[in-house]
Amino acid sequence: MTSGGAPAGIRIAPGTHRASGRGSKPWAAIHDNTKVPADRRLGMTARPRVWEAPPEPGNGSGGAPVVVAGMDDDRDGRFGEVAYKLTLSQARNLGLVAGLPVVRVDVTDPELQAA
Repeated sequence: MTSGGAPAGIRIAPGTHRASGRGSKPWAAIHDNTKVPADRRLGMTARPRVWEAPPEPGNGSGGAPVVVAGMDDDRDGRFGEVAYKLTLSQARNLGLVAGLPVVRVDVTDPELQAA
């Protein structure tokens, strides 16, 4: 909110993947204009989430999964359309990120495997 109490023109929300899921969780407050007023929101994440939550007891779903706020590319959805997408392999090919080394350790001692 601005100092005058009016909504901000835009709210920047890094780590927006945390706001996906049930609307009742604290991270989802960024989507509630009564709690965080804004004309527009820009959410950014490296881990978009598209999923269904397990049913909540007593919600009348009959045990079926409950569709929640996923980050699918939906113009009218809570998160809106994807504005720009850059995959890890594209970023690596452009020299924007370093490759990640992979270290593998094989444990062959039966005593250690049993521990």
